[in-house]
Amino acid sequence: MACALLCTSCDESSKELVLSNSSVNLHYEESKYVYVVGENGTAMWESGNEFVASVSNGTITGNHVGETFVSANVNGKTAICQVEVTPQYYTYVEPIMQWGISPSELKNIKGTPDQTLSSGVLAYYQDMNKGIIEMYTFKNNQLTSCGVMLNTKNSDVGRFLVERYQAISEKDGVFVLINAMSLDEATLGVGFQVASSSSGSYFLVTYIPWNNSSNSPAKKMPQFNVNKSSEIDEIAAMLL
Repeated sequence: MACALLCTSCDESSKELVLSNSSVNLHYEESKYVYVVGENGTAMWESGNEFVASVSNGTITGNHVGETFVSANVNGKTAICQVEVTPQYYTYVEPIMQWGISPSELKNIKGTPDQTLSSGVLAYYQDMNKGIIEMYTFKNNQLTSCGVMLNTKNSDVGRFLVERYQAISEKDGVFVLINAMSLDEATLGVGFQVASSSSGSYFLVTYIPWNNSSNSPAKKMPQFNVNKSSEIDEIAAMLL
């Protein structure tokens, strides 16, 4: 009898930890509850990437588009649930962000630009029906920033951005977002604002590399500010 009980105890302790779900699919700010099956004890939960998804007592919340996992640990045993946060908004295709490539290398990827601005910025039509143009800026023959200019009828662009990036600051109508939960972890900065031209107003989204040596939003803000009205007018003319 004692042997039977002991063997049963051994069998129980050797069983793998099992969760109610091996994977979940969420949208931004959507939550789903996952629990440990058939195991006594308090589970300790942890997320592999808080930027993508967080977990509290088994409740998984989608924070930004991406893939990660959450783990539960009970009595020294661990189980994992794969998490994918998928977008609800597909307003535009984000531009190429291969920092440092030359104009010729970009052309090899995207083809001949639809227009080269007087400043040297390369512009490509992305979706004429929706009024979307991609822009690529170079310094010393290297890609330093890129962006997208959109007709204001694309009113869901803000939602498109917040489900992918973390908003950190706003000044003078320029919203700054990053691809991490904290400044020192970020590698990409995104600026969002309304740009005015002689023909009307447009949404402008700018992407720049973000590094730890200059990660202050105040230092980065000038790179997002629109101060070349002639460039905006040139791009806006492509949308007319």
